[in-house]
Amino acid sequence: MDIKLTLIAGLVAAGSVGAAQAANTITFNGTVLDATCSVALDGGTTTVEMGSVSKTDLEANSFSAAKDFKIDLTGCPTTGEGVPTKAKITIDGDTDTTNPDYFKNAGAATGVAIAIYEGSSGASGKAVKSHTEGSEIDISSGAAIVPYVVKMAKVGTVGKGGVTSTVTYNVTYY
Repeated sequence: MDIKLTLIAGLVAAGSVGAAQAANTITFNGTVLDATCSVALDGGTTTVEMGSVSKTDLEANSFSAAKDFKIDLTGCPTTGEGVPTKAKITIDGDTDTTNPDYFKNAGAATGVAIAIYEGSSGASGKAVKSHTEGSEIDISSGAAIVPYVVKMAKVGTVGKGGVTSTVTYNVTYY
C-alpha cells in the first residue's frame, strides 16, 4: 500500500511541475526586407593566395607572412521600417584537430593550419573561430569594408606540400 501511495504522490508532483512550465510563452518577431547588402570577397575573387613559406621559417616563426583580404558589404538598405544598421559575419569551416582556433589544412603539407584574424596585417585583431559571430559592423551608411588577415600557422612538425582550406561565410543583420 505504501508503494502505491508513493507512486501516486510522485505522479501528482510531476504533473504539477509540468503544468507550471507549460504556462511560459515565447513570441518570435522578424522583418522581411526587399533586399540585404550585396556581399563580395576582395571585389569578387573567391580565392586568397597566401604565397609560400619555407619549412624552416614556419618552424622558427610559427606563422607565415600575413595576407590581407576583405569582405565588401555594399548596397545595404538605409531607409524603411525594420532596416538593419548592424551586421556580423560568421566564418565556418572544418577546424584543425590540434588547435580548434584554426581552420583545417586539406592540402598535403603537414603540421600546418589556417589562422584567420579580424583587421589588417598592420592591426590584426581577434582570431576568427569557426561557427562564432565576428565583431559588429556598422552598415547604416549603406556599405562597409570588413578587413581580415590570413596566415599559415604551425600546429606540429611542418612537412612540405600544398596548404588549402575552404570556408563559408554568413552575414547576419541586426
